[in-house]
Amino acid sequence: MKKLWEIPLTIKINYSSSEFQEFGWPLVRVLFNDKVVANFEAESDVDANIEFTVVQDINLKTNKLIVEHYGKNYYKDMKFFQVNKIYVNNIDLDKILWDSVQHRLLAPWEDNVESEVKGNMYLGHNGYILWEFENPILLDIQKRLGKTVKQISGQDSTYKVLNEVKEYFFNIE
Repeated sequence: MKKLWEIPLTIKINYSSSEFQEFGWPLVRVLFNDKVVANFEAESDVDANIEFTVVQDINLKTNKLIVEHYGKNYYKDMKFFQVNKIYVNNIDLDKILWDSVQHRLLAPWEDNVESEVKGNMYLGHNGYILWEFENPILLDIQKRLGKTVKQISGQDSTYKVLNEVKEYFFNIE
């Protein structure tokens, strides 16, 4: 039987980005626990997806998912990248999506602008969006989304019931 942190996580990010410009498409990197799991040019000005699979590290208390926009020239470039939705094993992280912190790397003339913003999916600056999940991620998602599977009446799996079933089948002639 697999433990929850051994289950591979397929993460799909739905995004939109700016149109192709003189300096190309927005450059995006995705990191999971500080390891690059995707590095791509966001080659679509309409909704698109990037998908990859990761495995959790049992030794970490929290897991970090980072989406980073980089390589923008502030003097000449108008590129942007926006996260629309994130799915983990086909679970829509709808409300968790906004439990993030965006860290902007600001241009020198924007020293009065706040560099950390909560719940902002639009990366017009170079910078990254950070989501943190407790280990195991699937239990954390279940808690945060408030979705549980209710047991069907008669579908108990207590030791008493299991022993009754075992005894029943061993006593069949």
